Order: sequence, then structure tokens, then C-alpha cells
Amino acid sequence: MNLTKLISLGTVAFFALGLVACEGVNKYEVEVVELGNTDPDDPGTGGPTDDPDVPEGSLLVDDFEDGDHANQVGDWWFVYTDGSTEIASDNPGSDGEPLPSKTDNGSKQALTIIYGDVDSYAGWGTNVAPVAGKIAGFNAVQYKYKGSGHCMRVETTDVTDYDYYLYCPGTSAEWKTVTAKFKDLSQGGWGSPVEFNSANVKTVSFQVEGGSPADTISIDDVYFVNVE
Repeated sequence: MNLTKLISLGTVAFFALGLVACEGVNKYEVEVVELGNTDPDDPGTGGPTDDPDVPEGSLLVDDFEDGDHANQVGDWWFVYTDGSTEIASDNPGSDGEPLPSKTDNGSKQALTIIYGDVDSYAGWGTNVAPVAGKIAGFNAVQYKYKGSGHCMRVETTDVTDYDYYLYCPGTSAEWKTVTAKFKDLSQGGWGSPVEFNSANVKTVSFQVEGGSPADTISIDDVYFVNVE
């Protein structure tokens, strides 16, 4: 497929907000799903988890089974780039929005991202501000991925210079579950140190750094969880 050269980070924020608001009314209905996985045979219904990796009482951000670019907490997925790197999902919508596609991990769909040689940065993420008041009740982000190395970023409103909190797993040829405890996250170090406050989490994003060669990565089953 041809990759779409997408807009700058600042423009993406405007793009994402524009999708949410239509004369002040959300044009999509997005259900917040809690307490375990969504049944892959009945998307949109919450129930006890059938995934042993996911603790009970978790908050589902997205399992991508509904096939759209909305998450399960009332907001949207987006992609962003340095302006020269090409990045897109392997199933972009008519406006370039990243949409899930078929996967090989036992569920129906995951979000697969394809990017070209990375100049400075390229990434994708989703806003979780609609459930910000609940996130303080959890102590980790959990997700599955297959493909290239990357940094998972927990973005908070306290950080104003983009030096967000990171957890950076390497390349995996098989599906792998990552459980990143908030206490194990660290800032990149180029900005001002800020104490992490889970009550101020606004976005979960994934970023590939400059100098990375063209590659592909799939993510699935993104949760906030409590783990020991």
C-alpha cells in the first residue's frame, strides 16, 4: 500500500478534536467499557476477562474489535509525524484515520501501523481524558504488540515540553504482552523533570524514534490495570 504522509503533531491535535466535535455534539456514540475484555464474538459488551494476562477490574482503552478509530473511553486514535516521515495504518479511512484490520493473535482485529524511514519521530496514540478521574485507581498500562521496537508513552498534563514518561520494549517477532507499571516509567531526559501523577494522564501514545528504518507494528488490547 502507499503510505500517507501525514500532518505535523500540532495539526494532528486539531484533526483529532475536529473529529470529536460537530456543533458541540459528538457525532459518534462511544461506550466506556470496564471490567475485563470485550467478548470477541460480541463486540461492545463487557464481561469477565477470558485473557489470563488481564487482571479483573481493569479499564479497557481499546481492543479494536469494533473496527473504527474510536477507543472505548470516549475519544479517538490518531497518528502523528515529524512532517517528513510517512506513517499510516494498513487500513486508513477516507480521511486517513487509523482503522483496525484483521490480525493473527486469536482476536478479530488489531491496529497495525506501517511507517517509512523515520527522520525525527513518528507515532500514534489515543486520548483518554474522558476517564481521567478513573485512571488514578490503576498502577500500570498493559497492551499486546508484535513487530518493531518502540516507546509507549504515558502523557500527562503536567509535562509541557513533550518529555513524557516512557517504556520502551524491543522488537518482537511474536505477540508479546507488555505490563508497564507507572512506577517504572521514566522521562526521556531532554525536558524538565516532573513527578508522575496518574490523576493527570491525558493520552497513551506509541512512538518510533529518529533513525529507525521502515517497519511495521501491531498493537492490541490496551488496558489500564492494577498489578502487584
